[in-house]
Amino acid sequence: MPKIRDENAPATSSSFEQLYEQFAYALPSTTGESPSGAQEVGMLATQCALSIAEVAAQLAPVPYIGPLVHFLTAVFRAVEAARTNKSQWKLLRDRCMMVLRLGAQVIAAKGEGYPGFEEGAEMLKSALIRIVERIEHYSKMHHLISFAKYRGISNEIRSLFEELDICLRMFSVLKFSASVAHAQWASDFEAVRKQEMDSVEHIRDELANIGVDLHSMDEKIDLMYQKVEGIEQSMEMLKPLVPEINQLREALEKLLVPPPTPTSSDAQKIVDTILSFTNLEVPLSLLLDRRCTVIPGALLEANDTCKVYPALLGNGEKVAKKVYRFEVLDRQVLNRDCMRFVRLAKLWCTLQSSYILPFYGIGMESHNDDFRLYMVSPLMQNRDATIYLERNRDKPGMKANILQITTDAAIGLRYLHSLRPQVVHSGMKGSNILITDSGRGVLSGFGLTKALIVDLGPNRTVRLTGKPKKTRWMAPEMFQKDAALETPIDVWGWAMATLEVVSGRTPYYEHTHDHTIRSKITEGPPQRFEYPEFDEYIDKPDEMWRLLERCWAQQPEKRPTITDVVASLKEIAGAA
Repeated sequence: MPKIRDENAPATSSSFEQLYEQFAYALPSTTGESPSGAQEVGMLATQCALSIAEVAAQLAPVPYIGPLVHFLTAVFRAVEAARTNKSQWKLLRDRCMMVLRLGAQVIAAKGEGYPGFEEGAEMLKSALIRIVERIEHYSKMHHLISFAKYRGISNEIRSLFEELDICLRMFSVLKFSASVAHAQWASDFEAVRKQEMDSVEHIRDELANIGVDLHSMDEKIDLMYQKVEGIEQSMEMLKPLVPEINQLREALEKLLVPPPTPTSSDAQKIVDTILSFTNLEVPLSLLLDRRCTVIPGALLEANDTCKVYPALLGNGEKVAKKVYRFEVLDRQVLNRDCMRFVRLAKLWCTLQSSYILPFYGIGMESHNDDFRLYMVSPLMQNRDATIYLERNRDKPGMKANILQITTDAAIGLRYLHSLRPQVVHSGMKGSNILITDSGRGVLSGFGLTKALIVDLGPNRTVRLTGKPKKTRWMAPEMFQKDAALETPIDVWGWAMATLEVVSGRTPYYEHTHDHTIRSKITEGPPQRFEYPEFDEYIDKPDEMWRLLERCWAQQPEKRPTITDVVASLKEIAGAA
């Protein structure tokens, strides 16, 4: 029977798993225009694009509503872990935010003594708790079982929308607000539901043609859960369904993952083009299977090697498209750069953790008389930790959020170091920690990341190649010629990134020349008095600084492991 993936288990490279994740994401909503006279609700819908930190800061002081922000944050985090019906769960998440914001506006207009507010707040709290419980319930299911139950999950999401409607009516003084909001969000839900259901029904029909009855399996799952209602799901519960789960998996693999053959002209064109320039074979499994179109007039980031644009996939999902520049006139340089590009893609596609930015695939586009290669990943609306905290550092509750972000980064490194062979990030800095919708951190920036080949023998090591431009965050041993890549490098880098995230200042910010920064690093770690903001923006600053100093030991073997770092961070969080 397929095993449920653990964040610390070695990642699999199953093409079925990758295609399943792509299918499960589906299309985002397409909100229509607000009806005339409903500017209030239309504005609230627009404001659902705000980050959870911004919403929390606005709602925290509001009577009855402020205490519910904690539960709204839990909804955000639960939705991020959802594996199927994800677009529908996201619509429900945004509706939760809208109901809270509408309640806050009514309280501001009518006063907290207005009848029904206290009852409405309690009802809304119960609804938010139930939403989190149901998302987590389905997220813990084996992904093939949740796929089989797709229709039932969708029906339950609809009932949760209706539960929020009742809460909305409790807060809505103007009757049109509730009715307009219902029509607006119900329309979005039905549109997304129809698009997703069309895809599911197509797959159900194809499975039926090869003898797999998904409806029958769904009914058996429901009966099984009725018998064990209230009991924690375990692998023992799934044993009766093992034969059918395996049959479903094999059928889906045949249906969704045909053997890699040059049947797609676009895919083969990419492979042939790269091969003609570089003599480098590119696995078809790395290629993005959907069109990726840049959103006009937008640029997220630019440097010497690439530009990052917001873009849209063919299914409407917003993504980040990282377009690389290659020197096509120098065949040797081109071959080297393309080899690095493909090596990165091969490694990144195997990383499967909630603390690692997902990899969607690579593609190629023509540019004048040459070509450009690009990588695609989810678009993080909150950008990276440094940008996110520039806007939100002084908002209520951010001390705990900052500690959580640094902990998430450490857990991401722990995942990399737990793989076999081990993987070293070697490029830690604040801008390589991206922030999810719920304010959690995920690692990105894998340009220098490499797997450590542990069986090369005592005299063989993996060396740092490329030209890193992250001196401020680099461990002193990385300045040596042919520096060996080992996990203590990431422990040092994590501590420097944490100093930057917490204080808002880059390491050695007073110095601009590279040789001066290198000299300062070899002399010793940063001094606490140079970063007065550190004490202001973190809980338990003394304990945190002592942890950073341990990570900055000049001798790599004297630094704690990243597992030790995570344990220390959890102790600090528990004592805060």
